[in-house]
Amino acid sequence: NGESEFWTRLWTIRGNPFRATFYTGLGQRDDSESLGLYVQEQWTLDRLTINAGVRYDRITTGYPDMDRPVNQWAPIPFAIPALGVSTWQDLQPRIGLA
Repeated sequence: NGESEFWTRLWTIRGNPFRATFYTGLGQRDDSESLGLYVQEQWTLDRLTINAGVRYDRITTGYPDMDRPVNQWAPIPFAIPALGVSTWQDLQPRIGLA
């Protein structure tokens, strides 16, 4: 977009500034992994049909080690340690008779 990475956003009322936001760069990264498995089986006994299944889902999110870049608005660097933020797991059984 042609703008500097060290830019601001300024809000005004009748030409007078009342709010300013200073951006320090976009050096962030998020990591996520997802897994979904589904198993299904069907049995028939005379006129009865049984369908059974189960679904397993797992989602893991987090972020790696990062360093905040130094610029005119944030002159002091600091490190942000990696963190595995969340892991969600779900098991959903299913059964059907016909």
